[in-house]
Amino acid sequence: MASSPNLSSKYIVLSYNKKHEELVLNIYNYLKNEKLPVWIYVQDGINKDICQRDSIIENISILLCFITPMYQASKDCQKQVELIKSERIPIIACRLLPNWKPSGWL
Repeated sequence: MASSPNLSSKYIVLSYNKKHEELVLNIYNYLKNEKLPVWIYVQDGINKDICQRDSIIENISILLCFITPMYQASKDCQKQVELIKSERIPIIACRLLPNWKPSGWL
């Protein structure tokens, strides 16, 4: 899972906080089973590496963010989302806590 995606196609990239890794990995596996091009970089629960690889950014079709207060507090997550926004890549935010509302940069 930590390897780079095949750069010949566009990928759905999953972004999350480590605390919700089990849920996100289940979603990752579901999407893979549906034959969707999905990529996840499991390192401290966020996709740190993705911000440093232009070749990967070019091949992202959608960033799927699993947002929580911990995700919002992460500077790395913020940098990643801002970079993806600046590239005009669609972002789908999935709020994991029903009674929490994002604020600030989210």
